[in-house]
Amino acid sequence: MEAFKMAEVTRISPRHLTAWLFIASVLAVLAAFVSVLALYYRYGALTPQGDNGWRSYNGYVPFRLLDSYLKNPRPPDLPRLGWLSGGFALTTLLIQARARLPWWPLHPTGFVLAHAGYSLPWVWFPVFLGWLVKALILRYGQMKLYRSAIPFFVGLILGDICIACLWSLLGVLLDTQMYMFFPG
Repeated sequence: MEAFKMAEVTRISPRHLTAWLFIASVLAVLAAFVSVLALYYRYGALTPQGDNGWRSYNGYVPFRLLDSYLKNPRPPDLPRLGWLSGGFALTTLLIQARARLPWWPLHPTGFVLAHAGYSLPWVWFPVFLGWLVKALILRYGQMKLYRSAIPFFVGLILGDICIACLWSLLGVLLDTQMYMFFPG
């Protein structure tokens, strides 16, 4: 949704944006599949050079879970379904409050990240810093400074992504394990 808002502000056609997002998504998925398969075939999926264990874990856990469900069927887990429905309802309410109430301080992404399991230890501090800087800019510099600072912060995000890609490429070229920016 934010990409569409940026496209609206910069007068990019939503149709073009959708097409580019779709093309980028397809290319990213294909590149990820090809690179992971190439690594697994070259080094082996369960060797230290081939993986950190996370991908193979995500590959076999669903099948073990399915196997346990087929061997030991259980009735529906009503409390879990209730919590899932409650989380969905709360996220929907946060989205609606954010869209309709300009003063609403809570972003639905914060709620989702807080319940995202293992990703929160990796992202809590950058999210906190982003919130703090945005709050200070809006408090003391107001909307004019906020709008003029957006390109700088988008540049920080793109710079982080570019550096992560460069470290990954350097690791491939030097055939060594490099700094891992995010799990997986």
